[in-house]
Amino acid sequence: MRLRKQSLLLAGTALVAVGCVIAVGSDFGRRTLDLVPGVPGPASQEAMTTTVTGETLAGKAKNHHHGPADALAGLPTPSPTARPAIGSGPIRYTIFGRSPRVNREVTGEVTHELHGIPARPVDSFVWDGEGSTPVDGELLLSIDPVTEQGVLQASWKDRHGDWLYEQFTHYHPHHPSGVRFGTSKSARDIMLNEAAIGNVYLHGDTTAGLPVLPTVYTYFGLWGKGTSTLNGSEFPNVYGLPSPYWDGHLMATIGARQNDGTVRTLDGGIYNPSQGANGMLTNDDMEVHLTWHDERFPMAPGNFPPIFDFFYHLVFEDVMMQIVQIDTIGGPSRSFAAGLPQTTLGSSGNNFGPAPQAGAPVNLDEARPALNRAFSRLAALDPAAATASRSNDDSIGHLGAMRFHAEAASPRINRRATGESLSSVGGVIASPVDSRVVDGQGSVRSSGNIQMLVDPVTNAGVIEASWTDDNGTWTYTQNVFAMPSDEASGLRMDTSVANEVMQYGDPVLINAMRHGDTEAGTDELPTVHSYLTTQGPAQITLNGVPFENTVDGPGAPWIGEIEITEGIRNPDGTIKTRRGGFYGPENSDDGFVERYDLELHLTFRDQAGLPGENVPAEHDFFYNVTFEDVLLEMVQADRVSFDVSSPGSVNQSDRIQRQ
Repeated sequence: MRLRKQSLLLAGTALVAVGCVIAVGSDFGRRTLDLVPGVPGPASQEAMTTTVTGETLAGKAKNHHHGPADALAGLPTPSPTARPAIGSGPIRYTIFGRSPRVNREVTGEVTHELHGIPARPVDSFVWDGEGSTPVDGELLLSIDPVTEQGVLQASWKDRHGDWLYEQFTHYHPHHPSGVRFGTSKSARDIMLNEAAIGNVYLHGDTTAGLPVLPTVYTYFGLWGKGTSTLNGSEFPNVYGLPSPYWDGHLMATIGARQNDGTVRTLDGGIYNPSQGANGMLTNDDMEVHLTWHDERFPMAPGNFPPIFDFFYHLVFEDVMMQIVQIDTIGGPSRSFAAGLPQTTLGSSGNNFGPAPQAGAPVNLDEARPALNRAFSRLAALDPAAATASRSNDDSIGHLGAMRFHAEAASPRINRRATGESLSSVGGVIASPVDSRVVDGQGSVRSSGNIQMLVDPVTNAGVIEASWTDDNGTWTYTQNVFAMPSDEASGLRMDTSVANEVMQYGDPVLINAMRHGDTEAGTDELPTVHSYLTTQGPAQITLNGVPFENTVDGPGAPWIGEIEITEGIRNPDGTIKTRRGGFYGPENSDDGFVERYDLELHLTFRDQAGLPGENVPAEHDFFYNVTFEDVLLEMVQADRVSFDVSSPGSVNQSDRIQRQ
């Protein structure tokens, strides 16, 4: 079993935010609870349940913050429970960024320099775009978020010369590491003591970081200490702890900065910290933010933020993010050559590489082949179509191509006859059947694989899968994505931790909560974060013969759905509640979900019919497969045509081996 990060429900507990508050403009003052005057933090929202996630990994006791407010002291630390962890394999995040902007403007006569670089007065966020300057550079991160072992390197060239930032040591911030949906649509989990974290909301009114940016969905966040060089010479922090190192922070987010360099409010105005819950964000854009700076004291009048004497801030606009989670270490080959037309997806037919080994040294050289494959897939769908579908107004959103690619293997067939056959389709029992099998009885390991490539902007793409069961060999093909406009697709926080916004009729939806009590998808699965959900007509074959939908009539398609989610199903096939019992719709606000596991769920079914003997009852025929070894890649490229075949200054093997 792999270690996991656990959470503790503190009923009626209010989170006290230790740190600083930004008022309108650049007037800072020390406060508690309310991050922005008049805008309550999540703990003060009466309608919310607050879950505080604490430190549980023994190895993380070494991760202490060099600062005056260490780990929100006084909050209890939960102890591990006997509940089995979902998934047993390691997970690896790889993030690559190019086309950075340096966001830094000298706002008056320089009163202080560091090694010849202006340190004061400097605005390091420039929400109005003045001082947000495109430069050449790249960033590469490879990390295991459970063990928090990994390497971050970034290089860029600006008017001061050639910079290199490296971070090998990661520790949690003095503030919460993020806020996310809990087990219910109205619950919020406030995450503590995590140096590496995925799928959270940061900044804005979250209390997780200052409101220097709006409340923004974050694919991945990281904090730690690193070193910087300028033109090959060390550029040390002389301002105190963690001297000579710098405090570093990375976050891969949806789009917050517009093409003209501005950060804006929903009404098009220029953002400022009093507008933490009013930011304009672009869900189908990706950015990687990197900041490095001194500690929070003393105050530095004239700077923004004034609690830092020296602050450097970059945003990388062309981004690829890859997540690999493999349970079956040393298991069957994950080759995708057999039975699938590789030319459709522009794939070489190779598998997604060896399983990442838990605790193994990280070498960024090994990440580059996967990055090259990811960017080459941009050509598999027409990038011009994606660009044309975006706004032509450069101030709103980023122009460019968005792609989600996934490959998966090690399927489970989740389907069990619950009585004497009442009906069948093509010789396959249709009723009575339980296609959820939360108790694991009927969740059977099989062989097979799936790969998919979709554009969430144009709703274009292709999905191809095959697997075997007692009936023979199945294939699944889908290249059209559609769903009723009035059907709920998924739930998001929108601009504020207090706002819940339901998306409707989106056949390719990214970054949303589904199932449980969300009213998006059936409540026969727990409330879970979905990286990607697709829906539309699917073509099915069984043993090479079309498997016709005779339930809805001649020529009627099967309705196919793919979801890539955090972990729901345990190694024994069960789906549990947080308290250890089997999950069911009656406890839809209590499902246990493993954040650092990936699953790909494939279902196909008839159109909704009358309630019957089946689970789910609203379908006469329902087939459910969960793939457990998953690779997920997200690419958002404003410039489309670049690759990573030339290593550049980031890829320096002598430095990498220093870990």
